[in-house]
Amino acid sequence: LSAKGYIMGHQVKLFLPLFLSHIRRFALSTLRNFGLGKSSMEQSICEECHHLLEEMEKEKAFHPARLFNNAVSNIICQLVMGRRFDYSDHNFQILTLMELYIKCHLTVMKHLPGPHNKIFSYYKYLEGFISQEIQRHKKDLDPNNPRDYIDTFILEMHNHQGESNLGFSEANLALCSLDLFVAGTETTSTTLLWALTFLIKNPDVQEKVQAEIDRVIGQTRQPTMADRPNMPYTDAVIHEIQRMGNIVPLNGLRMAAKDTTLGGYFIPKFFQNKVKTNKSVALSKVN
Repeated sequence: LSAKGYIMGHQVKLFLPLFLSHIRRFALSTLRNFGLGKSSMEQSICEECHHLLEEMEKEKAFHPARLFNNAVSNIICQLVMGRRFDYSDHNFQILTLMELYIKCHLTVMKHLPGPHNKIFSYYKYLEGFISQEIQRHKKDLDPNNPRDYIDTFILEMHNHQGESNLGFSEANLALCSLDLFVAGTETTSTTLLWALTFLIKNPDVQEKVQAEIDRVIGQTRQPTMADRPNMPYTDAVIHEIQRMGNIVPLNGLRMAAKDTTLGGYFIPKFFQNKVKTNKSVALSKVN
């Protein structure tokens, strides 16, 4: 599949199979090098949780969606940009616009009248923010000591000059950086919102989870991944929340690239799977 878009004034093709594998392997390798899936990343998450709790404990009402989004965005910022932002930072607030843009991402929507059109104008601010970060990284880049994803991508651009088929360009750097925020921020913060919703609606489950937390972790320290084997009930609840929560009702425009059979079910080429439709009781009765 391919689509065309404009990043930093340049027309780029998105998700072309020709260089998708190179970019994917590069992204996974780079993010792992900077802590993804390692104990160092766990420490960063715990530190961000501390900042999140500080905000929640202030004596004022708060919107959980915004705070969750801020906390998760900061984790992605550390991987992509090598730094975290204060929740009140103006530039950081620009990143929170990503949430609004994602929820109206369907291109056809910008051709329809309505107040939602204002959301599409936010994209230029997101683009500008990423562009500023790229220029900042270029000015103080140390080739022998890359700090984050952007630094490493810039070095790859220099190493593969003239090899445009690999996709290492400044336009694609901006696109890939935004894509990491799309993939990592909105889905995770929305999962946390679903967790909050399900636990409020099921106080008996909430009590059992709290009892297990008190027994295994206590009230004086933060949890770690080492606690997971000793918390089977909490682990099961988290997985059930991920199964039940409608994290992305209308995902990006994706479809089966070829006829496929999976688990005995035939999935024809070009088939689009819409979660919202599949969960409709009325439609399931018709089908």
